[in-house]
Order: sequence, then structure tokens, then C-alpha cells
Amino acid sequence: MNYVQELATAGAKASRARLAANQAESERDSIIRQANYHGGMSVRDISGRVGISHQRVAQIISANPILPTRLKLHEAMVSVLRDFATDWVPVAEVARLITARGLYARKDRTPLAATQVRARAAKYPHLFVGSTDGTNRIRLRET
Repeated sequence: MNYVQELATAGAKASRARLAANQAESERDSIIRQANYHGGMSVRDISGRVGISHQRVAQIISANPILPTRLKLHEAMVSVLRDFATDWVPVAEVARLITARGLYARKDRTPLAATQVRARAAKYPHLFVGSTDGTNRIRLRET
């Protein structure tokens, strides 16, 4: 049995599941806000339909609806790299696209550096593959 490969596969599967769950929760929160603001539904009505406590619904509604939930950098990288399928993309281009699309912003508001994108790709080897030929490119790991 190849435990290293099985661990890598399990880690990638869990990471994809967390990403999907986060995206579903974000969509749910947006719909909750819309139902309250535009649909006139009460907190208790929404709570009964969604199956979460009315206190949690109130927290979601009170959150700033203009500011979307902030993606983590590796989630933003996945979003950008999906457009390229399994093609190699320069990390500087990935950083530029993430910034241009407003997917991620550093807390100190300094520009996203290509070196930070490359470092994050190295931190998530189950999601990304980095070039080894010195061209400083990354791509999504094929699953």
C-alpha cells in the first residue's frame, strides 16, 4: 500500500471539499441577505427555511452585504488557474489577475507579490505544481 500517495489524495479531496463548502456557505449567506433586504422575509422565516438558528441568520444579515467574504489566497489562485485548466501560468500573471479581479487583497493593502503566490503554491502541493525549470510558473495539480 502506498500511504504517501493515499495521504496526498485524501488531503486534496478534503481541501476541495472545504473549498466547495465555503463557496456554498458564501452563496447561502448572500441569498439570506437578499431575502431579508429585498424579499422582506423576517429572520425567523429565513431561519426556518434554511435550517440554522435565528441568531446566526441575524449575524449574517448584520454583516456588511457590500463587502463580499474574503477569499484566502490559495482559493483565489485556484479560481484564476481554473481558467487555464492545466496550462502553466507565470506567477506574476496569477498575482496580476487576482488583483485585477479583486479576489484577494493583503491586509496591509500592499500589492500582491508574485513571490507570495509562489510561496503559497509551495505550501499547498496537493493543489498546485510549480515549475522546476526556473521559469517561475505554476498550474493546478491534475486530479
